Amino acid sequence: MPVPPPTDLDIALREEPWAPVASAPVLAAHHPHKVAGLTVLAGHLHPCVVLNGPARDRVRLPCFAWQPGLLVLPAFGAFTGSHAQSLPEDARAYAVAGNRVVPL
Repeated sequence: MPVPPPTDLDIALREEPWAPVASAPVLAAHHPHKVAGLTVLAGHLHPCVVLNGPARDRVRLPCFAWQPGLLVLPAFGAFTGSHAQSLPEDARAYAVAGNRVVPL
């Protein structure tokens, strides 16, 4: 059983999946999974893509991974890291390049 955070941090714990907006067909979850008839926004995997250039250059970019009913969010900080092998099967990647999101 997880240990709850200190009460002075004023953190509200939620069961997964959580409906952040009751009237929207969207759920939030840490671990990616699908829920029939809804779209789940999830983290945990922290997907990224590695793009290779013609001069043996390469860039690693965080990405969103989309498949019907599931949007896996990228990690943006150095603390969480990212994994190029963590894209869900059949997911479409949308790389975050500076202030743009680029479909791949």
